[in-house]
Amino acid sequence: MTMIVYDTIAKLHAGGYSLIAYCRICERHAMLDLAALVASGRGYLGIPFRTHCAYCREPGQVTLRPPMPTHSHANGWISY
Repeated sequence: MTMIVYDTIAKLHAGGYSLIAYCRICERHAMLDLAALVASGRGYLGIPFRTHCAYCREPGQVTLRPPMPTHSHANGWISY
């Protein structure tokens, strides 16, 4: 069994992951548009990478979110 390595933005986008940037100074969150980054030719960027706040220009923290499972219901609750 081989491991799947998500080490670039393009691989994260292909795998359904999302990246959330957070600024500790402004306490703002922003979801990074991985499709736009790949389309602009920056899909090769490695993870982790540096980001900064669009408002105060301070360095930000990036959080990786795994893909959400799809359900037959739209409410998102797990049914038993």
